[in-house]
This record gives sequence, structure tokens and C-alpha cells, in this order.
Amino acid sequence: MITLRDIVARLRFPFQLLARPGQRRHLSRWLVSQRPGYLLRAGLPWLTFDAIDALARLDLRGRRVFEYGSGGSTLYWLRRGARVVSVEHDPAWYERVRAAIPPDAPLDYRLVPPEPAPPDPADPADPAAYCSGDPAFAAWRFRRYATQIDAFPEACFDLVLVDGRARPSCLVHAASRVRPGGTLILDNTERAYYTARLGSLLSGWTATTYAGAVPGPPVFTETTFYVRGDATNVKMGEPGSPIPRPREGVGGRSPCAGGWGNRVSPSPHPVGGFGRVALSPKNNFFHHLTGFLLCDICIRSSSTL
Repeated sequence: MITLRDIVARLRFPFQLLARPGQRRHLSRWLVSQRPGYLLRAGLPWLTFDAIDALARLDLRGRRVFEYGSGGSTLYWLRRGARVVSVEHDPAWYERVRAAIPPDAPLDYRLVPPEPAPPDPADPADPAAYCSGDPAFAAWRFRRYATQIDAFPEACFDLVLVDGRARPSCLVHAASRVRPGGTLILDNTERAYYTARLGSLLSGWTATTYAGAVPGPPVFTETTFYVRGDATNVKMGEPGSPIPRPREGVGGRSPCAGGWGNRVSPSPHPVGGFGRVALSPKNNFFHHLTGFLLCDICIRSSSTL
């Protein structure tokens, strides 16, 4: 539900953007992103604008991408010519994204809901806990979700995005699957607990953090790119090469037994639940109203700059 506090925050945010010289150029993009369903329609990852711009400078044609957390990013990789494995925990969101996937896309799309667990206290910074920092998931664990990438050989992927649940656990499993010269992207790195207990896992990687505004919510956040090894001297995977088939028997089956070509896993759970909430017509109205007010304020303020 959209609250008065949400509306006030969105009305204030354009001025906060204008107050940051490095972020002013993103004002019009942020205003456009206030439209309901924007990220999925636009096919954009939910990262900082500067991180999205950094991705735009990479040649992703034929690259091998694995992502924790699906959505606009899934469509973005496909549009850029990448071959993608995507893992999603939310059945309702999975169905919505699946409906937007082009036919015959080079995508292995997996629905992997969390497993129920005793509601014992668990540290979300502990990679061995496989838990989420969201209190709504206190009684759930994400071991199957985080270990999906284990089915693939080491140094298999050119790019891995960690932007879903249980991120410290996902990082531990993902790091060895990034090839030398490849990139591991962690979103929301302002949350220090994501990397607080990783030890030397990412030592020797080159980190670049893109801090700033993101599409949608009125917040400033951080996205960090970790490049394995010396990207200037180590060649990434040859464009056009397929993602190696997963090892047989991992998790009791071969996750890619059917090969490439828009593989989607069946939804074993009723649609709904696990955290993403669809906008009601009432909430849509407030989104449009807020967008209108923001545009009007922006036009008035820009005339005085």
C-alpha cells in the first residue's frame, strides 16, 4: 500500500538528486521509472543508474550469465545477446516474468522456492545459514536456491549477478563459477553484512562500486562489480560459446537435460506468496498521481536553475 510517507519521499527525491552533481543527469530517467511496472517493461536491471551505464559499455553478445533474482535484468541480458541461467524464489513473480520472455530465448529459468525451517535465530551474514535478512523469511532457508550454480563447472560464467535472497550464501557458491576476467555483481553493497563474513573469498578481485539513484524507489544505494583476476590481460569466454551442460546427478537430476531454448521449470506452488506484491488499481492511481506531481515540480524547478 502506498502511504503518505511514500508520496512525500518521492516528491522530495528529485531535489535530493539535483543536490548531488554526479546524480543530476539521472533525474529524467528516475521520473520515467515511476511508472508502474517500468523495470519489466523497459527490460532493465534493478541496479544503480551508473551501474546500468557501466553494463551498457560491455559487449554481452554470446556471454554466459547467471543471475540470482529475475525480472527486468533477465530481459536485459537476453536483449543484449547473452545466454542466461536465472533463479527465482517467488512463484508469482516467476510467472509474471515468464510471460514476458521471448519464445526460444537462450534462457534456463528456474523457480526455486525456499525450504521451511525452524524459526531459530540465524545470522543473515553467515554464508552457511542460507537465510534472508528479511524478517518475513525468518522461517525459511535458501540452500537449494543458493546452490543451483553448483551444477555448473568452475569458471563457467562470464558474469554472475547476485541480487536475490541469502546473498552471502550465493556469493560463496558463485565466486568459483566466474571465469578469470569475468564479473561478479553484488547489488546493495551498502549493506555491509553481505560481505562481512566472506573472509578472503574476493581477495584478488578488482572492485568498482557505483553509488547513486536506482530506478523506482526514492533511495540512494550501491552496486559493486568484482572482476576476477586481471580483466585487461585475461580473455573472457568466446562470444557464442554455449554454457557447459551441468554435471549429471547434481540435486538428483540434470537441471539442463533439455538443453537450451527457453527452459522454464514448472511452478509447483500456487501463484502468490514469497514476498512480491502486485499493485492494486488504487496503488496504480497513486503512482500515476505521484509521477504527475514529480514531473510538474521538476519542470518548475528546472526553469529556475
